[in-house]
Amino acid sequence: ALKHAIHPDRMLITPERFVQFCEMAEYRNLPIRDEHIKMLEYLKKTDGATNDPFDRILLAQAKSEGMLLLTHDGLLGRYEEPCLVRV
Repeated sequence: ALKHAIHPDRMLITPERFVQFCEMAEYRNLPIRDEHIKMLEYLKKTDGATNDPFDRILLAQAKSEGMLLLTHDGLLGRYEEPCLVRV
């Protein structure tokens, strides 16, 4: 919803439609837990990597949970984390 509000030209679907797609794909919600917050300290980034708190918590969640985070965001892609996949 935040990305759509800021850049509706780049996030072309509404938040409601995005939720519908996620439900149809049977994605599950991942609440933010203490271990995710603690993992923020250990993210490895290069110069120019994003400091966006929303992007960083997504990456910390993926790292902590042993999941992959897919992104096309070039600034997020500057983190050197094996859980990050650039598409």
